Amino acid sequence: MTDKILVMVDTESFTPNLFKRAAQLSKGIDAPFEVIFFQLSGEESSNKAELEYTLSEVHHLSKQFGANQIHIKRCENERELFRILKAFINKHAFTQLVTTHIGDSRWEEIIYGSFENFLISKMPYLDLHFLSSQQLKDHNESFERGIYAYLHKSENSDSYMLTFERKLNDDMKGVFFKDVTTDFDSGVFMSLTEELKEYKIINGTAIKK
Repeated sequence: MTDKILVMVDTESFTPNLFKRAAQLSKGIDAPFEVIFFQLSGEESSNKAELEYTLSEVHHLSKQFGANQIHIKRCENERELFRILKAFINKHAFTQLVTTHIGDSRWEEIIYGSFENFLISKMPYLDLHFLSSQQLKDHNESFERGIYAYLHKSENSDSYMLTFERKLNDDMKGVFFKDVTTDFDSGVFMSLTEELKEYKIINGTAIKK
């Protein structure tokens, strides 16, 4: 059987290291890899900024690390997600799955057990590769949920200021993740108009990384 690798990701499980791990595995076993991104119902209204940022990152990282294809799947809930995932894996004969370990509380009411055990029982022919959830925890505990924001160039200098309303057409649109340890507008701004540009924000002023 020819090996094929699938990276499974959504807004909650996203981390750039998924794509790095998939690329390493792809090189190690000489197998192509593809990406499947799940968008849960309601995310476009409740979490639109972070969804747009994540999708942008997924497309860029897939291209950067050499994914053959990206598949976007919409689903109403986790039950439907599992049905789509299983059917997709079987249809395209994937042998390896790379994803991030998510706390069992998200799944236990649906699958009555851990995510890993569920996959093993339903798809025993699949080799599983899980990234530690600590990578997600570190980010989630450091920043608030992302919101839309803009970088506006100051009139009297070359610096950029963070604003939450567009002032000029050439203002840079992005997603701002506020540092949870401060009451000021400090954190990280990820541009959506420049490809994968990241800015550190200190008291409302942008510093390009």
